[in-house]
Order: sequence, then structure tokens, then C-alpha cells
Amino acid sequence: MTLDRAPRGDAPRSPALQGKSHDVHPPKPLGVPPSHARPGSSHLTPEARAALNSACDTAADPGAPLETSLHPGCADELVSIYNGGKTHAGQTAWNNPVTLTLNTAYAWVAQLQAGYTPEELRAFARSAYAENAFNPPGTMQRVGTTSGLAYHVQVYTDAQGRVTAHLQGCGPVADGADTLITYDQGKRCWINKVIFHQPVEKQLPRQPDAKARQVFAAGDSDTDLSFVQDATHLKLAINRNKVQLMCNAYANHQGQWLVQPMFVQPRAQGSRYPCTTAKDAAGQPLVDEAGHPFTQDYEDRVYALP
Repeated sequence: MTLDRAPRGDAPRSPALQGKSHDVHPPKPLGVPPSHARPGSSHLTPEARAALNSACDTAADPGAPLETSLHPGCADELVSIYNGGKTHAGQTAWNNPVTLTLNTAYAWVAQLQAGYTPEELRAFARSAYAENAFNPPGTMQRVGTTSGLAYHVQVYTDAQGRVTAHLQGCGPVADGADTLITYDQGKRCWINKVIFHQPVEKQLPRQPDAKARQVFAAGDSDTDLSFVQDATHLKLAINRNKVQLMCNAYANHQGQWLVQPMFVQPRAQGSRYPCTTAKDAAGQPLVDEAGHPFTQDYEDRVYALP
């Protein structure tokens, strides 16, 4: 099994199975103790590190794929921490699971790939895609003893061209600080950095100059909100019942928002969106793109295809 980040916005749907034995490819050794004993993220709690070491230490020799097909307890621990944010025993896995610039589980997926070259990782992804791409909607998989699973981050490369366990920085976050990925406001940061070539101090905030922002943006997740808000002329919300995104869409600031039901298996009508009481990832009240708190909640009006 390899872990690949979900392509859309928020929580990943599951790890994708890969390889005939469906075993996990852990970080390759980089001149340090056994790679499978290195959890890869500084944000894991001591309990999560202990659980991973206990479940996975015997699953492979250092540098070899973790034989999760023969060690379901190791697979269960990986899935539980990645998918649910808790160890298999129910202990909290992350010190601070979600911020305005980081989802620690998403980042962990990239960090687990340390030691491989980008081309090796592309091969994992191609294999996982070939195995899963044409499954019908609703297809479920089993990893370890966990069934019912239905399933983008920039990392360093070292002098040998291998991916490391650290993340490339953006804006005020330095390389290796490992607190920002292309998540929520981190998406805006990377758009400003890579597409608009803004200097470091201008990468994280919204650009006041409309010429330095995208004309059109679309998203389906609360974590797409920053870059969708930044669009200067048209903002499209794909309705997956995400509170922050849909509050903004139905508020329709400056008449620039459109709402589109999901194209495949659209979601049922959501309950009234609690725009006036919900909080963002930083624990703050929701605000519209002008920075104003919402003064009303909104009914879900656009959810069914014609």
C-alpha cells in the first residue's frame, strides 16, 4: 500500500492500495536508525510514535517495504492515524492536527515518502492509479483489518535527488519548519509564490493588486476558500456541504459567486449552514471575503442536478 493525498480539498478518502502484496513503502534509510521506526512527522504525539513503533517495528527490515499484508496491526495503525487522527487504541495522534496552513495527516503522507526519488514516487502513483482509477463510484477497499475505505504537498530533495522528510516553505514559513503545505491559506501562498512570483513577504496574504490575482477560481472545500475568495471576477463553489465555502457562496459578495452541485453523485440538501456560529481552523468566527462576520445563516438552495 502507498499513501497518496486526496486530490480535492479536505480529508483524504483513504490510502490507495499499491503493489501485488499491498505492502507499505516506508521512508528509505538516510544514514539514520531503522526507517520504519521513524514516524516522519514532528507533529505526532508520543503515544502515536510509540504505537507506530510497537505495531510496525517487526514488519520489515530497515529500508524494506513494511509487509502490512502479513502484519495487519501495522496497517491498522497507519490507517487509523492517517484517516482518523487517533491511534488504533483511540489515543490522540497529532499535537495540532489542523491549522490555517497545515493538515498534519496530509503532510505525513509526503514525509513517509522520504528517501525515494520523485520518479520512484511517480511509479507508485501510476501503479495505484492503474489499480484503482476505473473502479465504479462507491468501491470500497480493505487495509489491514479496516474495511469500508473509499479513497498535495511539496517536499525537499537532497543532494542525491531523494525526497526528504521535510517540507518546502512558503512565505514566512522557512524550509524545513514543516508547518505549511498547500492547505487552506497555504494554497494561496503557493499560488502567489509559484504562479505570480511574489516576494516572500507577499506570498501568504491576499494581494491588494487585482492584477496579481487569478480572474477565476473554483473549489469544493473549506480549505479552498482562500484562493477562491482571491479571484477577481468569478468564484465557483462545488457544493459538498462545506460550511465556510457555502456560507461565502450563498452570501455572494459583490455578486461574483456561483454554486454548482457535484457532477457525480451530488450531495443531498445540507442543513441550514451555521455561518454566524461556526468557527474556522484557528477557532475564530467565520468571516466573508471582506473580513466581515456573517450576520445570517443560509439555507442550502443549489444541491441537485437539473
